[in-house]
Amino acid sequence: LHSSITVHLCSNYLLDSENLLMGKPAVWGRNKQEFLRRFDPKLTGNKGPEWLKNMFYLYLVELRAIGKAGDLLKSLDYRNQDILAGIHQVVDAAQSFQYHFDESDLFKSDELRKSELFGEFKNKFREISHLMDCMGCERCKVW
Repeated sequence: LHSSITVHLCSNYLLDSENLLMGKPAVWGRNKQEFLRRFDPKLTGNKGPEWLKNMFYLYLVELRAIGKAGDLLKSLDYRNQDILAGIHQVVDAAQSFQYHFDESDLFKSDELRKSELFGEFKNKFREISHLMDCMGCERCKVW
């Protein structure tokens, strides 16, 4: 989650503040230096690339979830045709994505289910759930 927020903020970063007296608008754009500072292997003790891989993995899991919940998402009443059209676009893209995460392969064996890794996996999902509950104020406390 932290990596995703960081990538998002680096891709739409305030590069130059607005100056009303000079009639100068704010300038927003990509901040490559900040991205490198946060993900460069040399600056992160080789953790940056792993964080990006984790984000990609999470993206695949989310795509799979949207694809599986697609029919339900399309059936809800959004009271706005533009939103409904956007939902249809996202769901159709997720359902047609060919490199889906296959959750049926995850923790398939009983031996793996009993392992420490499985317990860690469950704990991480609980932590993420608690963090998302914390985000109810719509401000990012992680950044």
